[in-house]
Amino acid sequence: MRMMTYLMITALLVLAAGCATPYKVSGYSGGYTHRRLAEDAFAVSFNGNGFTSEKRVKDFCLLRCAEVALEYKFDYFTIESNSDEGGVDTWQTGSTSYTTGSISPYGTYYGTTITTPHTMSAYKPGWTYVIRCFESLPSGHYAKVFDAADVKQEIRQEYRLK
Repeated sequence: MRMMTYLMITALLVLAAGCATPYKVSGYSGGYTHRRLAEDAFAVSFNGNGFTSEKRVKDFCLLRCAEVALEYKFDYFTIESNSDEGGVDTWQTGSTSYTTGSISPYGTYYGTTITTPHTMSAYKPGWTYVIRCFESLPSGHYAKVFDAADVKQEIRQEYRLK
């Protein structure tokens, strides 16, 4: 019995982990976006769904920063600012009903019908980085400078992305 319970819990955890937002363009279940602010500056965002961890959202946002820098022919970038874009979504589910009743030899008798709507909520993490990009390694820069190619390789390797 314990083994069956363990297997069921493991299966549920695996299924829930598979529901986290994948690394993709923003859609219904989350993803990334970016917009150009200046020749060398971009706002990059990643939003997750209710099954996505804060760490995954930040890592995927950083990965997108690296890819944006490389797409625009920059090798390095710094994070100028960041903001937490996460929030709680609340929604109303449909009602559930059930009827209790009994049958007697004298006919059918139906009892009570109970209808209850449910309010559900989930925290959906989101993150935005504003980055400044550089073609070569800047000297004397006050912020941490990221090598875009290294960031891309490390995060893709950590999450086993192609």
